[in-house]
Amino acid sequence: IDSNNQELLPCLYDKTNPGNGFTSSGYFVWNKPQNKYAAKVSKNGKLGLIDTLNHILIPFEYDGIDIDGFPFSSSKYYVVENNGKSGVVDAHNHVIIPAKYRNIWLDEHDDNQIMLFKDRNTMIADTNGNITWEIPGYSLGFPRDSLIPVENSAGKYGLMDFNRHLVIPCNYLT
Repeated sequence: IDSNNQELLPCLYDKTNPGNGFTSSGYFVWNKPQNKYAAKVSKNGKLGLIDTLNHILIPFEYDGIDIDGFPFSSSKYYVVENNGKSGVVDAHNHVIIPAKYRNIWLDEHDDNQIMLFKDRNTMIADTNGNITWEIPGYSLGFPRDSLIPVENSAGKYGLMDFNRHLVIPCNYLT
C-alpha cells in the first residue's frame, strides 16, 4: 500500500519478509522510486524476487536467496540455494556461478569478487564465473591492499601476495 492507501501488490504470495517494506499480511509498503529495489517472496514453497511493480525479477525456483540479510536489495548479484548447494545469479537470473558449492560469500567491498567454498577448498571467482584464485590446503580471505588473508589446515593465519608467496607465515591465531 502506498502513501495514498493504494494497493501496490495483492496478496499473491505464500510468505514475505515482514518489516522493512512488507507486512505479515503480504502487502508491499515502500516509498522508494519504482523498480529500484527487489523484495524476496515465496510462492509454492520456492523463493523469488519481485520489484515494486510486482514484476518477477528472479523466478520462484530457489530454496534460498541471500539479499544481504535485508528484505529489499538493489544488488547486482544474489547467492541462491537449491538442494543444499549454493550458486550466484545476477539481477536478471543469469547464472554466474552454478549451484554446486557448499557456501558462497559476496565481497561487500568489491562486487567483482565471489568467494566459493567446495569440499576443503576455497576459491575466488570473478563475476564472469572464472576462478581467479585457488590454493589447495588454504582457506582464502578477500584480497585487501595487495595481500590475501590465508588460513592453513592447522587453523593458523597469515598473508599471501598475488604471486602466491606467504609474506607473513601462517603462525597466528587471529
